[in-house]
Amino acid sequence: MMETSQTRMRCELLSRILDRRRSPRVCRQLLKDFERVHWKTDPSGNMLKDIDKSDPARTHVSDALGYMIAKEFAMYPRVD
Repeated sequence: MMETSQTRMRCELLSRILDRRRSPRVCRQLLKDFERVHWKTDPSGNMLKDIDKSDPARTHVSDALGYMIAKEFAMYPRVD
């Protein structure tokens, strides 16, 4: 449960901070992640707690950016 809530917080933070419409030179793989990565849903279409990672080519780039933004904007405590 802890991992899922941190994932959701990191994704929400990334969404608020990064407005892809203002970043025309963002790499193609990152744009594909933004377009294709979504939360898992049940058969009724209700959003579940986890990100859909069924496409092995997706989530790596956006995850990395999300971790960097979470660290820079103090979502996680700094460890020096």
